[in-house]
Amino acid sequence: MSKIYDLPLTYRILRSAVLRAFRFYYGEIIVTGIENIPTNNGGYIFAPNHRNALMDALAVAYITPKNISTSFLARSDIFKNKNVAKFMRFVKIMPAFRMRDGFDNLGKNNDVFEECAELLEANHALCIMPEGNQEIDHNVRPLVKGIFRVAFSAQLQNNGKNPIQIVPVGIDYGDIFNFGKHLIINIGKPINVSDYSQSYSENPPKATNDIKVELKKRLEKLILHIDSDKNYDTILSTIYYCQLNLLKDNNLEASTLAKYQTRKLIADKLCEIEKTNPETIEKLSKLTANYKAKLEEHRIKDRNVTNERLIKPILLKILFLTTTFPLFSVGLLTNFLAFFVPVWIRKMLNVEFEGFFSSIQFVIGILTFPVFYTLQVVLICSLFSISFYYFPLFILLFLLIGNVAFKWYKVFKSTNASIRYMLLSENERNKLIKLQNEILNLVK
Repeated sequence: MSKIYDLPLTYRILRSAVLRAFRFYYGEIIVTGIENIPTNNGGYIFAPNHRNALMDALAVAYITPKNISTSFLARSDIFKNKNVAKFMRFVKIMPAFRMRDGFDNLGKNNDVFEECAELLEANHALCIMPEGNQEIDHNVRPLVKGIFRVAFSAQLQNNGKNPIQIVPVGIDYGDIFNFGKHLIINIGKPINVSDYSQSYSENPPKATNDIKVELKKRLEKLILHIDSDKNYDTILSTIYYCQLNLLKDNNLEASTLAKYQTRKLIADKLCEIEKTNPETIEKLSKLTANYKAKLEEHRIKDRNVTNERLIKPILLKILFLTTTFPLFSVGLLTNFLAFFVPVWIRKMLNVEFEGFFSSIQFVIGILTFPVFYTLQVVLICSLFSISFYYFPLFILLFLLIGNVAFKWYKVFKSTNASIRYMLLSENERNKLIKLQNEILNLVK
């Protein structure tokens, strides 16, 4: 039987194709802390936060060196079908058995842990979601013990020859549901499991708890962590209503990374204010609810109020939209089915948990995009007597023009919102600006 960490050609080709599609799915991917991935001898375990199903795993695969095999642990109930189990092993996913899977099955984890230790000793990587389950909220949930059991087991089996390291990974999505937004992957400094080996030999529960606390602390620094249950929605709304103004106040460029870092600073500050001055959070709750209601009433975004767009840029956008409309039309025509069929199928499947939306659409898209593009190329080449040697060129053209059409639509929506804001009465605009300033002043 082949090793889970083997890298056959078929797997390399599949991995390359999927990661290219993954790169296309997001409008911008930013990776920070790449230097924190260990390059010395010894395997390591990626420990990412878990909000977005398959996309979280692909984010880890995206940052893994090409010569390294990364294996994953997943719920054992997925492996019940033999054909599915065979495919899961091919894509390097192993089952993790829980108490709910039956007490008799827990013993099977020993074989899985041994295989994990073997791949780590062979200097490959493992990825385990330390939160155990998945939620879409912006916070680090309590960590489960599985990742630490694997880590200590592997460290003991190799007798300390190679230090096992746990690499925390924070993943931030511009939109957890939809295509074309940003993805930020923050890689933290690794935790050396051997530093806890002595403590583990003396008191395993204490050592496990100590390393668990340390990992949670590091993960919280790598994501937008809103440490509040009662006022979560208020804090999240306030973050997005204040980020652009705070960037302007500090003369900072509104880049994707700068906006993310500003959101983190606001979240940390508001969580501290919640503890020291809860009255301020109560005021914020009323203000943000009122502000949100008015934005929805007028069908505009907070950025329209922040930027107070003038007539000149609106006219320039209208000119751009008008002159490029034919290009948008062609892009829409050639990409309509490819883009929308995955969404329609996901809706037909009645998937309720929003954290699965993008993963399901991504997988369906990998299958449907080539089919629709191939049919279109065959149709065009047949109708216009064009050689099929141009097949790759047409595929590239479809992708490029589809991306242009998507960006055109974003400008169209933004322009519409700007026009709606400009058409508001001066009194209504002043009300919105006043509400926004009151929110901002409370945060400041």
